[in-house]
Amino acid sequence: MFLSVGILILVLKIAPSNVIPDLFFAYLVVPPLGVVIIAYIIEMIEKNILLRHQLIIAEKLEAIEQMGAAISHEIRNPLTTALGFVELLYKDTHDMEKRTQYLAILKDELDSAERIIQDYLSYSKPILESVEPLNVQEELTHVIKLLQPLANYHSVKLSTNFSSTRLMEGDRSKFQQCFINIIKNSIESRPNGGTLLIEAVETTTHIVITIQDNETSICSEQLKQKDFSMTLSFSIVRAMKGTIDEVKKENGKGKFLKFSFKPIKPHLKR
Repeated sequence: MFLSVGILILVLKIAPSNVIPDLFFAYLVVPPLGVVIIAYIIEMIEKNILLRHQLIIAEKLEAIEQMGAAISHEIRNPLTTALGFVELLYKDTHDMEKRTQYLAILKDELDSAERIIQDYLSYSKPILESVEPLNVQEELTHVIKLLQPLANYHSVKLSTNFSSTRLMEGDRSKFQQCFINIIKNSIESRPNGGTLLIEAVETTTHIVITIQDNETSICSEQLKQKDFSMTLSFSIVRAMKGTIDEVKKENGKGKFLKFSFKPIKPHLKR
């Protein structure tokens, strides 16, 4: 401001009288106005940065809240089972063989609860504890066998089409956990029953697993909204170098999930 006034005084000495009003405007009005505009812009930028930072914090808090609710839901089943067997062990009427069997089941359920906690603590980047060749057909058959009672309860028919014979590399327990979550949520999303088709086929470059229902649409966003554990399942797929796609059905009504994994090359088979 003082510099503008000094320059104005020097210019007024040599400037003609008809431009003096313009000089006053240029040196006394424009600079302060420019400073005000720049200060306003800087203030708006700072406010936007602060709002964005607060929004990120709010989203993180919401994610933590959802994760806590998911942990509570997922861990309830093994703990309920474990408590049931603890109550059975209080009874002295069981022989040693039965008590040993109950203790083995109890240990398995507590180990399952521990794995769930560990998985959710590292849900953003699941750790593959042991990578080994997996037969996709065998693993999915095992998963479907475990989920068959749940499917019967919801009047959902589990139909399969397994034609893939190639192997992939992955963590067996994580692979099973991943597709147990995905298929379980797909079953529970069908209150009126129906048929759920699980396919495992192979292309020249990939092993492709699809999960679809002929009646309704199965999409990742719906499943994630239903159960936060789906986020963990999708993270497991990516940790095993798999991809997830939503494919439009041939009839144009809805979408279905497609999971693609790279098979082991023949010379890598063990």
